[in-house]
Amino acid sequence: NGNTYVADYGSNTIRRITPDGVVTTPYASYPFNGPNSVAIDSAGNLYVADSGNACIEKISPFVGNTPGTVTVLAGSGVQTYQNGTGTAAAFNQPQGVTVDTLGNVYVADTANAVIRKITPGRVVSTFAGTPPTVLNSTPPKVIANGGWQDGTGTAAQFLEPISVVTDSSNNVYVGDLGDDVIRKITPAGVVTTPYGRLQTLGSSDGIGNNALFNGPIGLGIDSANNLYVTDSQLPLNVGQIVISNNLIRRINTNGVVSTIAGQTSIAGTQDGTGSGAQFNTPQSVTVDSMGTVIIADSFSDTIRTAVTTLPAITVTAPQPTATVYGSPSTAGQFTVTRSGSLFPTLTVNTTVGGTAISGLDYTALPGTITLSPGISSASITVNPLFDSAATTNRTVQLSPAASTTYTTGNPGSATVTIDEPTPYQSWQLSTFGANAYTPGISGDLADPNHNGVPNLLEYAFGANPLQAGTAPGPTTSVVNANGNQYLAITYPQVNDANVTYTVQVTSDLTQQTDTWHSGATYTTVVGTSGGQVTVRDNTPLAGATKRFIRVQVSGP
Repeated sequence: NGNTYVADYGSNTIRRITPDGVVTTPYASYPFNGPNSVAIDSAGNLYVADSGNACIEKISPFVGNTPGTVTVLAGSGVQTYQNGTGTAAAFNQPQGVTVDTLGNVYVADTANAVIRKITPGRVVSTFAGTPPTVLNSTPPKVIANGGWQDGTGTAAQFLEPISVVTDSSNNVYVGDLGDDVIRKITPAGVVTTPYGRLQTLGSSDGIGNNALFNGPIGLGIDSANNLYVTDSQLPLNVGQIVISNNLIRRINTNGVVSTIAGQTSIAGTQDGTGSGAQFNTPQSVTVDSMGTVIIADSFSDTIRTAVTTLPAITVTAPQPTATVYGSPSTAGQFTVTRSGSLFPTLTVNTTVGGTAISGLDYTALPGTITLSPGISSASITVNPLFDSAATTNRTVQLSPAASTTYTTGNPGSATVTIDEPTPYQSWQLSTFGANAYTPGISGDLADPNHNGVPNLLEYAFGANPLQAGTAPGPTTSVVNANGNQYLAITYPQVNDANVTYTVQVTSDLTQQTDTWHSGATYTTVVGTSGGQVTVRDNTPLAGATKRFIRVQVSGP
């Protein structure tokens, strides 16, 4: 679930760190005694190498917010050597623990200089390494048969094996501190030395045995089977001065050993990239499911994180349209998401483009987004503004700016379209302001200046519905054409394609003998000038003929 567990050796407890950095001590009541390492299986059970108690504990998973139960998986509590089942077995300063895909637990039984195996049935055996000599005394005296020897099972030798980790094929890797090498044990128990050179100190990168270590203490592994090593001698106490690499090393699946962080023989607490970072006796290392390398920097008393693969930043628009007209208006939305590690705080700088103008068409967007530990994404709201000069929809485009702390993923940008109001809606906003959404004032049929002309016609004829005493509208006249006189109508026309003006004529207002007629057969456009349109009747005024003319407005 993204939680990190820490064997806090000096505090004799196990700590828990949530993805957002909250540290708790869920098993404070249990009497751990120098817990040195912790491992987890696929079911969420924890395993603790409890060095001072000479045993391996198992902790069941959390149930909701309730911590699991701590029990002794194996070990008698006496520092000695004995194979057996459960508490009938004995360990001597066990310091490393790991678990394979089959549920077998492997223990770096450091003072006995062997690697032990605990089956799911709690049966403890010596998996690799020459067993120690146990003298019949009280308390038992153990003489380790440590050294260096590749071989199978108990024919092999280790010198101070301190950490263990398993890969996806159930091979066990051992940090052999005393021999300054990394050992490998196959599931069949065959021990080899693939990395480092026997008791040859150094910090050289290279392939296989051409690389050098100076006290490989901790081992971790990622989902791609790359190994990570805390390369640092372990002083007996904080005051002791030792020549230490203080490095984090990586071993890829081709056997190439490289240094990913730290400065050789320089102790410090400086954060940074690569050799710009400093460590002070880093002891343990693990890798989470997102690829974050997590380091227990022992003498700094801190837990550090390192990102080996830059997160990719993607931008989407879950709400791709912002609408100006409406009460309230509808905001658009971007989502900025990071892939990979969620542990470090990540600052994402943004670049804004598009045809919309910041501060005029929408409120300004933040130039940076901060993703706190444990947070994978953040939303950015596009709040549209009314721009009376805008006549077409406008766009806002968001993308991450170039950075050395992240890459741009796919999709690398997104667009929010600001849906501008129609010309009529824009007129309502400009004319009525805060009352633009009050039907009794701004509605189509409302008549706020009480002149008998509803708002829709005031708009269509370019009038001000808030100005008292005005009565906009068409005017009629008689025009001469082709030696005849015709009834005509002149009216102002607003520049809005959504408004339709239709001139109609008839000889009978009662519609008993004639209906209203329109179109080129019945009317002729005489002229347009200055936003005014004049249209005449095609039937001449002659004798006692009665003619009527009107303009019908529809839309918007």
